[in-house]
Amino acid sequence: MQLEAKDSFPAKRIIVKLIEEALQQYERNTSALDIELNIEVHTNHLLQQLKALLGDVLVEALCILDEQSIILYTNESCAVAEIQIKHQQYASSIWLFPGVNYCNCKQFNERVLGLSSELEQQNSVTQTENVQRSYTCAHVLALRLAQLLRPKPSTYKVEAVTTQQFNNLNERMECSFLEIFKENSL
Repeated sequence: MQLEAKDSFPAKRIIVKLIEEALQQYERNTSALDIELNIEVHTNHLLQQLKALLGDVLVEALCILDEQSIILYTNESCAVAEIQIKHQQYASSIWLFPGVNYCNCKQFNERVLGLSSELEQQNSVTQTENVQRSYTCAHVLALRLAQLLRPKPSTYKVEAVTTQQFNNLNERMECSFLEIFKENSL
C-alpha cells in the first residue's frame, strides 16, 4: 500500500511514512508472537496509531471488516481482492490489488486524489477546499488490515485460483469497472 506523495504535499509524505511504519512495526512485532494477549496489545496499539493518523477512515475500514466480505484471490503470477458490499437493496463489488493504494470509489477520488464530481465542481470551487484529504480510502485500508489481522473466515478468505479462474475474475472486474464508468458518465 505504498504511495509516492507529490512534492507539493510534504506533510502527506510524513503521514505516509508514519502509517507504513506503524503497519510494518505491527507485522514485525506479531510475526514472532505466540501469545494471544501480546497480539491483542499490539493490535490495540496499531489501531490507536491509525486512528490518530487516519481518523474516520479507520472506523469505516473496521466496519467493512465486520460487516462485508473480503476475498483475496491468488494466482501464481498475481493477486486481486474483491470486497463484496452487501446493502439492503443491492450487492456490488469493489476490486483492489493488494499492496496498491488505489481504489475506484468516490471517497478515494475525492479525499485522496482531490477529484470531485462535475456536479460539485459546478456548485462551488471553495467546497472542494473543505474536503478532508486522506492517505487512502476505507476499502484499501480494510484490505490491508484484513491481511494483517486475519479476521474470522466469514469476512476474510484467501482463495488460490487457476489461471482460467483468474481470467474469469478479470472479466468480472472489468464489468464492474464499466458499470462504475457508466454511473459516473450519466
